[in-house]
Amino acid sequence: MNSILRGTVAVLLLLYPANLTCDQPVLKCSVCQERIKAEYHLLEGYVRSEKQPVCGACTRLETVCSACGLPVKMNYQTLEDGRLLCEQDAKSVVFSQADMEPIWQETRRDMAVIFSGFGILPANITVLLVDRTKLTQAHKNQFSWHEQSMTLGLTSTRLRSQGEFEHTVYLLNGITPTRLAAVCAHEYAHAWLHENVSRERKLDGDTVEGFCELIAYKVMGQRNRPVEQRVILANAYTRGQIDALLKAEETFQFYRVLEWLKNGLDDRIDKDNPARLLKLQDAPAPSPVWHAVAAPTPVPDTLILKGISGSKNRRFALINDCTLQKNEEGKVRVGKTNVVVRCLEISENAVVIQARGSAQRMELRLPR
Repeated sequence: MNSILRGTVAVLLLLYPANLTCDQPVLKCSVCQERIKAEYHLLEGYVRSEKQPVCGACTRLETVCSACGLPVKMNYQTLEDGRLLCEQDAKSVVFSQADMEPIWQETRRDMAVIFSGFGILPANITVLLVDRTKLTQAHKNQFSWHEQSMTLGLTSTRLRSQGEFEHTVYLLNGITPTRLAAVCAHEYAHAWLHENVSRERKLDGDTVEGFCELIAYKVMGQRNRPVEQRVILANAYTRGQIDALLKAEETFQFYRVLEWLKNGLDDRIDKDNPARLLKLQDAPAPSPVWHAVAAPTPVPDTLILKGISGSKNRRFALINDCTLQKNEEGKVRVGKTNVVVRCLEISENAVVIQARGSAQRMELRLPR
């Protein structure tokens, strides 16, 4: 079965020109680190929570960091596949299969909760972290509605004997853990579609991609990642279908979106007429069967360090159901509630964390 690609934002999101006055504090260009003496711009990249001041000369640079989308001029890293990474992102992006695995597994657990009770959960999945060259090679024999250069991931699915599916997911290396988690969610959604939507159901390509982006958006919302959610919404990759699907979900609930994907009359959602979501080929949409939705996987009633992975210089800590690296903040499920914690240090067998709103640091150690 043909696979479908996941795209990335290809342009800077916002550009705000301004002029310095004597009342303004001294500013340095975030690209060249020189003092800004004239007009400058505030650029919002893909992963920054705040806009960055960039001098006029640096805004005209053709060299751009592939991870954050901001211009680069000095101290940047050039990858073998030609991509560039700014100094800041080069320290945080994911390059190894070992570092990718906990991110994939955590995302897969989130997927199991989102899709629980709504069909078959894909099981036979091989996940590979590759560079841009290998991702392009994998793309050659795959059908896509979009440019190769836009893709951050690829799902290739084939039907084995006895009706079983086998999926190979290719994920682009050199992107941030949060962005990688969003790509994992997107590609898992492709695998779910292959296993749960009939091949006779002809869906518009932008709608398929929009649904996969909707799933990534939901996961980022659950993890309190508003920057990544903004990137997903600002991305023109799905040609507006992410907005249409979000409106449909808000109006008629998620389970009806899934029913429409399987049995709808239309091949895409009309943002101005989301009620078409209710028009199915067979019987009318059933009433919600919330009792069929499995409860989330139980987690401890206290914060427990369950595992440490990665290399000496790039460690990941699994705390309850959340994987964090040093200086990363995330929402950790504790019993029936959530706690937002920041990971401050990771050693071979312990982590130091700090809960949001608390000045107290806490050390968690691996069980013996």
